[in-house]
This record gives sequence, C-alpha cells and structure tokens, in this order.
Amino acid sequence: TLSPKEEEGEEPFRTLIDKFGKKLMESDVCIVIGFSLRDRRITQILHDYLTRGKKLILVSPNARRHFQESLGKISGEYDRNNCSFLEERITYDNTENLVAKFKHHL
Repeated sequence: TLSPKEEEGEEPFRTLIDKFGKKLMESDVCIVIGFSLRDRRITQILHDYLTRGKKLILVSPNARRHFQESLGKISGEYDRNNCSFLEERITYDNTENLVAKFKHHL
C-alpha cells in the first residue's frame, strides 16, 4: 500500500488529482465534506481556487481548525470571506437543515 505522499506522483492518483483541479476551476462554488485538508496537493489546488475569487464551503465538525492548520498557512492573496464553515456532522436527521445552510452560504 502506498502512503498518501507516495501516491501523489503515481497513477492513477496523479491523473485524478489533475482532472479534479481542472474541473474545479470551471466551478464557482466548491463544497468539501469531511476532508481534513491534510493532502498537500489537494490543499494547494483549493488555495489556487480561492485566489481566483471562488467560493469554498467546508463541512466538518472541525472545519475552521482544519482550514487554519492548512489553507490558512499558505501565503497568497485571497478573500477569506470566500470561505464558509459548517461545523456539523452530517446525519440523516439533519440533511434538510444542512441544505438550507448551504443555500444561505451561496
């Protein structure tokens, strides 16, 4: 098994990450659910996305902390108001409530 650092240069991971980055730049809003932002390559792609004035919504019980520990440390100019945090767990019982909150953040 490859570790995440070893995987990033290997196929099919390199191709998938490249395609993710290209498709992401075509969108105006990205909703990230349950990702701790520890993958350096994906975090850099999200940073580049934010520098283009795009909107990022992070959904995780620790979303704000994960942001500060990763994206918040990368230098570069972007509007931090383009980042929204929904610090909740997603459950069957709260999905309708979360959809309403997503709409509010858009």
